[in-house]
Amino acid sequence: MKNILGLVQSATCRIDVAFKDADGAADYKKTAVVKGKGTETEELPLYTNHDSIFGEVRVTPLTTKRVEHNGVRVQLIGQIELASERGTYHDFVALVRELSPPGDIASAASRPLPFEFRNVEMGYDSYRGLQVRCRYLLRVTVSGKGMVADTRKDFPFWVRNYDVAAEEAPPIKGPNHAGASCAAALPP
Repeated sequence: MKNILGLVQSATCRIDVAFKDADGAADYKKTAVVKGKGTETEELPLYTNHDSIFGEVRVTPLTTKRVEHNGVRVQLIGQIELASERGTYHDFVALVRELSPPGDIASAASRPLPFEFRNVEMGYDSYRGLQVRCRYLLRVTVSGKGMVADTRKDFPFWVRNYDVAAEEAPPIKGPNHAGASCAAALPP
């Protein structure tokens, strides 16, 4: 009923992100299958520490009315959430890129908005456990004039850091007593 009266406004645009490879020509291929809620699984882009993250944001207007925005930005965020503080996130990585200056949403929708985060330090592995959750995500925000609230959408990705196997050192050998005769140590 409220929607009919115009008291509740829906989102004015749809936001999509495509992760790209370093050339920006092809879609990003590395993925990780991650267990979700219950028996669900989801496939997320997979990165490691000091990887560069490239992609494109597409903003598609959902209305024919002219809608102004104050800018489009993408944030790369790393967060930790503790079970004792559900709903409260502690950010340990926060990088921001402005993709589009203020203007009309239709002008932002006319072309893809490329972004890149080079050599990002992602020192923690992504993890979903009962007591703690460590996650990384791209958050795209379209802040606007005439919009009820900012349109915001999160796009999670997975981080897995691999340790290089150290070369195995030769075993430490003590003096070889196996060849010595015990009889030589006994008095005659």
